[in-house]
Amino acid sequence: MHRRVQDLQGLCEKLKARYGDDDDLVLQLEQALESLAANGARNHAAAHHNRRQQDKKELSKPLH
Repeated sequence: MHRRVQDLQGLCEKLKARYGDDDDLVLQLEQALESLAANGARNHAAAHHNRRQQDKKELSKPLH
């Protein structure tokens, strides 16, 4: 997924160079990339939160 986002960011830069920052397509692509980044960060944080909760449960078990 990270590779696809990088590819889309590269495409966005090429479109900016060709059509300018104010083009409708460029603006839509930037919004889509921002929402992808926000969703990815949210999913990443949720996955690590669940992992931390599992670690806490495992640490509370007796070692013997």
